[in-house]
Amino acid sequence: MVYRTCRHRVYPNQKQEKLFKQYLGHSRFIYNNIIGEIEYNRRIANIFHYRAPYVNNKYMESIFNYLREWHPFINDLDINTMQACNKPVLQAYENFFKRGFGHPKFKKKHQSSQSVKINNINNRIRIKGGKLYWKPLGRINLKGYRPEITGKIKHIRIQQKNSQWFIIILYDSPQPEPFPKTGKEVGIDLGVKTLATLSDRKAKTTLKLNEIEAKIKKTQKNLQRKKHNSKNYKKTLKTLHKHTNKRNNIKREYYHKISKDIVQEYDIIKMENLNLKEMILDHDYSKGLQNVSLGILKNMIKYKCELYDKTFIEVPRYYPSSQICHVCGYRNTDLTIEERNWQCPNCGAILDRDLNASINILNYGK
Repeated sequence: MVYRTCRHRVYPNQKQEKLFKQYLGHSRFIYNNIIGEIEYNRRIANIFHYRAPYVNNKYMESIFNYLREWHPFINDLDINTMQACNKPVLQAYENFFKRGFGHPKFKKKHQSSQSVKINNINNRIRIKGGKLYWKPLGRINLKGYRPEITGKIKHIRIQQKNSQWFIIILYDSPQPEPFPKTGKEVGIDLGVKTLATLSDRKAKTTLKLNEIEAKIKKTQKNLQRKKHNSKNYKKTLKTLHKHTNKRNNIKREYYHKISKDIVQEYDIIKMENLNLKEMILDHDYSKGLQNVSLGILKNMIKYKCELYDKTFIEVPRYYPSSQICHVCGYRNTDLTIEERNWQCPNCGAILDRDLNASINILNYGK
């Protein structure tokens, strides 16, 4: 058995939307107050030179019980949903202390994407005939539902993204039939101009979404001229979300298609462990990288490899795949990012930057 997820658009009525917003608001309140309490205690410890409490489940549970006592309204949520709000805080601090991520931040009320997890205790959440049943919510239709959920539902996640509502379902599923073995392996170099360059000289082109990108840019400019939170501001924001959702849906569908094609064709897939966060900070790359969403494509290929019994190998982050000549092994440390083609000073081979990188990725470790 494996865990799988599916996401469905939902159209809640007024009562259901009020419940969704209440759950999001309460979970955000718990999350922000736990972070606030942790930071307050850390500042006090720093002032009086003693060791701050270690951030773990036991410590957060004590803060959580304090919040329940002093803010009774959060008890409108069931206890399991409230306790599930602790986990993102713990994960945020683990990322901060152990993995070098940024400092945990407070969640904003009007951020474009927010969600809350509801655990399926005692099978109280059921799906039948494309409808989800849950006592506090009643019944709600799942758009685009296919009869795919046959195992136990572990939890659902209510998500609001760009003015739209979604329900994400995590459920048990039988292991799908693996794709037939082809005996082929490939190295893949991801990029902005060419989305994916394969070591066998195939390429997956970057989507050209110029028309919808122009609409998004124009709507963003219009939004800047509106008075914040006015009727016209909200109307323009809704239009912006509509265009953004359309772009994201087109991109996601395209990435699902090409990732499935790649996993079907190759048994061993090698890709670089890109530091996308560092690359986005580079002004020359940031806009292009955000538009193509390389991390999403890589994650799709990775999880499909796990799902369909294929091998996924990550090449180390700082491996100089573009600088090494795949013909003779010479490393050209003078190569600049603007050079898309270069001649090896050692053997004279004419090299395409992306194709050369993908071949080196394939050959890594051999």
